[in-house]
Amino acid sequence: MCKKIWILIPIVTLALVAPAQAVIAPVELNKTPKIAPKTDLIMEAVIRCESGANQNAVGKAGEIGILQYMPSTWKEWTIKMNRPDLDINKSEDQIVVYQWAAKNNLLNHWTCWRKLFAAK
Repeated sequence: MCKKIWILIPIVTLALVAPAQAVIAPVELNKTPKIAPKTDLIMEAVIRCESGANQNAVGKAGEIGILQYMPSTWKEWTIKMNRPDLDINKSEDQIVVYQWAAKNNLLNHWTCWRKLFAAK
């Protein structure tokens, strides 16, 4: 059985630069949760880290949008989701794919998620 530790997770919104408040959530060491606690709040932190919440952001390797998807990853995941209608250039569609990734234990795909929330 994994030991649990308590970490302080800042609550951020896309409109704020600094955390407004914080929640305490248990995290099991050496284990990635299937659905992270407060997934929407974690998603906002990842968005801020990945792109500064800029839908027009383009990364050095060709990543696109607020969640900095590589086009090849986008294609692979939207096929697995059976959602070819989703558009990589739309923030709301990027969020839909992120939520699917969270439910499928794929949050470690994002460098910022690993940097902010993965157990060391």
